[in-house]
Amino acid sequence: MVGVNFPRIQDTKTGRVSVGVLITLFLVVSVATGGAAAQSAPDCSTVSYNGDGSSANPYEISTTDQLQCIEDQGLNFNYEVVSDIDASETSLWNDGDGFIPIGEESTEGTPFTGTFDGAGYEITDLTINRQDEDYIGMFAEVGTPGTVTGISVVDVNVIGNIAVGGIVGNNEGTVTKASASGSIISTGPDTPYSSSDVGGIAGQNSGTVSKSSASGDVTGNSSVGGLVGANNGGAVLKSSSSGDVTGSGVVGGLVGVNFYPGTVSESSASGDIIGSDKIGGLVGRNGAGDAATVKMSYATGNVDAAGDQVGGLVGFNDGGILERTYAVGGVTGNGSVGGLVGDNQDTVENSYWDIEDTGQPFSDGGTGLTTEEMTGSAASINMDGFDFADTWVTVTDPDDYPILVWQTEDDTEVFTDPLPGFNEPPTNTENLDPNLFEDVNGDGDGTDPSQSVNLWTHLIIDEQDFDDLTQEQVDALDWNGDGQLTPADAVSLWTEQVLA
Repeated sequence: MVGVNFPRIQDTKTGRVSVGVLITLFLVVSVATGGAAAQSAPDCSTVSYNGDGSSANPYEISTTDQLQCIEDQGLNFNYEVVSDIDASETSLWNDGDGFIPIGEESTEGTPFTGTFDGAGYEITDLTINRQDEDYIGMFAEVGTPGTVTGISVVDVNVIGNIAVGGIVGNNEGTVTKASASGSIISTGPDTPYSSSDVGGIAGQNSGTVSKSSASGDVTGNSSVGGLVGANNGGAVLKSSSSGDVTGSGVVGGLVGVNFYPGTVSESSASGDIIGSDKIGGLVGRNGAGDAATVKMSYATGNVDAAGDQVGGLVGFNDGGILERTYAVGGVTGNGSVGGLVGDNQDTVENSYWDIEDTGQPFSDGGTGLTTEEMTGSAASINMDGFDFADTWVTVTDPDDYPILVWQTEDDTEVFTDPLPGFNEPPTNTENLDPNLFEDVNGDGDGTDPSQSVNLWTHLIIDEQDFDDLTQEQVDALDWNGDGQLTPADAVSLWTEQVLA
């Protein structure tokens, strides 16, 4: 068992000193005692991949060894996960230090700039135990134009120092359609005026995190967020967090601190928040002296703080802008406590809080309403600053608080972006599965590329409903036979058979 005593934190603006949170971290260490031998990290010189790393034929990832050796294979190539991966063996790697973050050992900290497509698969029980190291996550850093998409990291156990995330330590690229659960912990720094920068998905973000979610418990010192610890001018879009978040200062259910010109939009947080100063259900501190924006977002978790500047949505709005937001859930603190905002130094517009559920009749900005006024169909009348046509939707069965329109949509589209070559007719159909043919002019010769468009092309261009496909057509479209239709399937089929 390892005990970490978080320090006394001094507020750089007011000079106040508050006692940090004493958090005991339980670190389970597996010890071989005559049973099975401990597993070792892979020798990457012996690890091989299918594919060539191009966008049309990415390197395939199906094992923990292949995941670990991405750095040796190349940080600027394209990778695709092709099966679920059990990474539990990583708890025994490197004398208990576990998995080495991808990009950590690069010369001068070269980030990952390729594409990593999780294709909807899960990586379970990944362990990274590097308490004295910075930029800790499955990826140490994702740079521009690096992209991580479609991956679920389940029951992850990540411990690091500064810039710690369930998926990436520092993101300067794009993380989209990603999820993480488990435990994410920052053990430092152990000095005043410093930040942990720890989040469920990313510790630091100056790029984009979108359509992503975190349900893990996040623990640190300051700049602690359920999804992102420090949003350093980046964008957090259409994302959510539901895990509990604990720290001693600047703690938010979704984002710890949102720096200019950072944006948090169409996002939500529902986990419980525990801390001392600058604690918010969605964002701990917004702006930090310059205008950062939180809009069209909400928080429903309980906020319990021992110190000051505590809000159901934002603890300290320090030169930032809040618009079209709301907060519910109990809020308690010592001073500058508000149902929506604890301490507001700038702009709050068209925003609301539940005076009953939060237990707070006061907020430094916003409009207080009753539970009845904010739930069911009544919300569209009383929360009249919201766009209930395109952005928000009321919940009437049962009566509940409004949610965002995108949260009602089935986000399981088969393709995320237009794929190359689909505006041209096929040039080779000789070996194509008959279930992919579509006889456009009805002359019975659907294999003639001069007048025919195969089913795959037609579906992409016309955006037809994939629910209408027969099982035979699905099987024909599923290039790698894994039961899922992905962009990689499309590219492989198109380039290797249709355009060959």
